[in-house]
Amino acid sequence: LDEIDANASELSTEDITIGVLDQELSPILGLELESRGLPTSSAEPDPVSTSSVGRFLHLLESHLHARSPASLEALLLHPDVERFVRGTLSKPDHWIPTRIIREYVQVHQPSTLAGPLVHGSQGRQLQELIDAIDRLTGSIEGVQLPLHEWSEQVASVLTRLHEHPDPHLDEQQAETISSALDRVTDVLVSWTSMPAALAWNRDAASALSVLNHALVSSPMRSTVVDGSISFQGWLDCHLDDSRMLLLTGFNEEFVPAASTSDPFLPDSLRTDLGLVDDARRYARDAWLLKAILDSDRMVRIITGSRGGEGDPLRPSR
Repeated sequence: LDEIDANASELSTEDITIGVLDQELSPILGLELESRGLPTSSAEPDPVSTSSVGRFLHLLESHLHARSPASLEALLLHPDVERFVRGTLSKPDHWIPTRIIREYVQVHQPSTLAGPLVHGSQGRQLQELIDAIDRLTGSIEGVQLPLHEWSEQVASVLTRLHEHPDPHLDEQQAETISSALDRVTDVLVSWTSMPAALAWNRDAASALSVLNHALVSSPMRSTVVDGSISFQGWLDCHLDDSRMLLLTGFNEEFVPAASTSDPFLPDSLRTDLGLVDDARRYARDAWLLKAILDSDRMVRIITGSRGGEGDPLRPSR
């Protein structure tokens, strides 16, 4: 971001490409750039799991599994859920859901919210939040259904959540949500043709787990915005013709990629079988980096010091 700011007077956004070597950085970079008024587009569409729809489904699955104060708070922090809940509260402008949860936990220290709450003003306020979530999810708690019947239940939850879209969404954000919902619908429709032998009963959390697993590999529609900063994967960066290339996440594990070693298929056997081995990956990545550095453009290599969970990272060799 500092490099983009430093060259803003000489380069337009169309002149800049960001090479995303660590895919976990893609949504983070996108949100940060868009918060600064810099539109982005990706050559490779993001999976539905990274969208607001995917995040909601993941948070809902986690909450149904745990029914804990922490899982409820995380779910309520989702912008679409917060908007839905505030629309059901008696005095929405005076309520701060996270504060209500934390004050109740501080006094009563519950490990779960599955049972009855302690009476009092804090308990009543927290119960109203829980009731609002129950209105959103419908009668799915404790229900056991085959997967094809969960299709309609999940679709109903998403319909209630997006019945009144956020009026502040721009065109690109609305298109992203629409694309994500279309992909979710595709997965849910595929459940209706599932063989009877696989249609055993399961609870809502288990059904959402199946859905979320599918959404990780379900890409949204790719959108290219005029005048946007482009995101590229490592293998495509040398083909990009922008005037400035920022290589982010230039750390071990990403370049070169994580080792292909396997206890049943060691690197030496991969070499004998003609499969991609460590030596080939090192050679490929070294050639790609040289091709990038030899190109007639500005190149900046950026390494991270820590990963998303705080684990230390090493610069690429």
